[in-house]
Amino acid sequence: MLKTKVLAADIANLTDARYFAAWGVDYMSFCMGEGSDTYIAPPQVKEIIGWIAGPTPLLQFKSSQQDEAYISWMMESCEVDGILIGGSVDTHMALTSEPILALKEVASDQDMKDLAGIGGIIITNKEVEWEGYAGEVFLDYVLSVDEIKQLLDSDRLPGLVLRGGAEQKVGIKEYDDLDEIIEVLEED
Repeated sequence: MLKTKVLAADIANLTDARYFAAWGVDYMSFCMGEGSDTYIAPPQVKEIIGWIAGPTPLLQFKSSQQDEAYISWMMESCEVDGILIGGSVDTHMALTSEPILALKEVASDQDMKDLAGIGGIIITNKEVEWEGYAGEVFLDYVLSVDEIKQLLDSDRLPGLVLRGGAEQKVGIKEYDDLDEIIEVLEED
């Protein structure tokens, strides 16, 4: 078990999915932005989800070209109940799929103003004031292991976003950097 919630983002292969699931992360998100380096097609998302247990799967949407109907269709196709909203995607979509967990990327204090219906936020800028927000909070910017330890010691560490990446070969990948962070987060 980990000391704080963890969202594993940009999962694009089974190797990453199994690694993060084994560590007991809370959420795992898959990029639905075609053309992105981490895009993964819906059939692959569904297949990967079938191989893992534990994390709540989410779909990541960052483009304003992805409207409510498209997002609902993707959620249904992948059999996923949650989304991660980024960029200029409208946060007030009346999605028909229930239950829905919506997390929104927040890059500025201005972004903090319009969060009705959002279950949590992902802070992408150290300057954003997130303390006091009532929903779930995840930090998605570079933190050293020492900074993570300091936040843990002060009881001020909300959740963290950790990212998957490319495999060296199918099924082969080094996780040294992530291991160091996750070991700090692991319950004693």
